Formats: sequence, structure tokens, C-alpha cells
Amino acid sequence: MSPVDLIGPAIAVIVGLLVLWWGVACRNGQFPRNPILGYRTVAALRSTPAWNAAHRGYAPWIILSGVVLAVAGMIAFVGVLAGAVNAVPPTLGLGIVVLLVTMIVGGFFAHRSLAAYLRENGNQDN
Repeated sequence: MSPVDLIGPAIAVIVGLLVLWWGVACRNGQFPRNPILGYRTVAALRSTPAWNAAHRGYAPWIILSGVVLAVAGMIAFVGVLAGAVNAVPPTLGLGIVVLLVTMIVGGFFAHRSLAAYLRENGNQDN
């Protein structure tokens, strides 16, 4: 084992925890509109309530992806410490694939949540 072997698992844990924070902020309506991150459609960006509605639908999937990546990083970290360095790439790879899939699936739920909000509010800006 080399300290370098711990870099990938450590990055996965850190990124997983950041994604988890993002999901919790979305669930609580505390994730502000921004030019980089989030469910960025014209309808979602139209107003803060629309943005929050979309991200409340997205939040469970974001949280799930963050947890999965952080857990994969922890498992890989333990694998490195146990001498199973060869298990690290598939473990982290699976964590990353699950992260990507859940983020894509979450986008569909964000869309549904936003569409329901727009139907209830007559597609008006707030």
C-alpha cells in the first residue's frame, strides 16, 4: 500500500459528501439559482419557486447518488488499507456509474416536479 493509493478513495468520499450536501440543500429549498449546477431549464430558471420545485423532485436522487459515491469511496479506502488495491478501481467505477445513472433518473423526477408546480400555478412567474 502506498499513500497515493488512498487519493482516489478520498476524492470519492469528499465528492460524495459534497453531492449529499447539494441534495439536502435542494430538499430544503436552500439551493440558489446559479449559472453552473442544477436542473437548468428555462422553466426552472424562470422563478425561485419554480427552481425550488424542480430541485425538490431532484433531491432524493441527488442524495442517493452522494451517499452511494461516499460509501464506494469508504469501501475502496478500507480495501486499500486491507491490501486489496486491485478492488479499488471497480469499486470506485461502480460508484461513479451509479452516481451518473441516479443523476440522469433524477432529472426526470425534477422535470415531473416542475411540471406539476407549473400546472398548479398556471405557468406564471412568481
